[in-house]
Amino acid sequence: MLIRDKPFEPFADGVVKICTVANIAEEGDRPKDGLHPMYTLPFDYKTVGYDRYWKAAQSDVKISMAISVPFRPEISTQSIAVMGDNTQYYIRQMQRITDTRPQTLKLSLEKVVENYAFENPTV
Repeated sequence: MLIRDKPFEPFADGVVKICTVANIAEEGDRPKDGLHPMYTLPFDYKTVGYDRYWKAAQSDVKISMAISVPFRPEISTQSIAVMGDNTQYYIRQMQRITDTRPQTLKLSLEKVVENYAFENPTV
């Protein structure tokens, strides 16, 4: 398929911060998990399909939403997505979509119950 024949992904619904979970404690203090920002990316909301929702539910995962972001190889299911209102989500599933311009990642998200602190609170 030629590049010009691939549908364009607009990423028009907002901005999401993709973070890693890391030790944010001061040196000498007890370790404390917190968020270290990796990327700030535009996203599009996607439909959480019936099949995806119920297969996740069988594994005790409650998919809250699905979004599409530009492909970045460093994003993993160990990353945390933070939406504009600072709501945090675990990335439970990733699907690389290669037939769009640009290539995208479809992320299935589950809301974090107990939020992580940010490494730098001003982020």
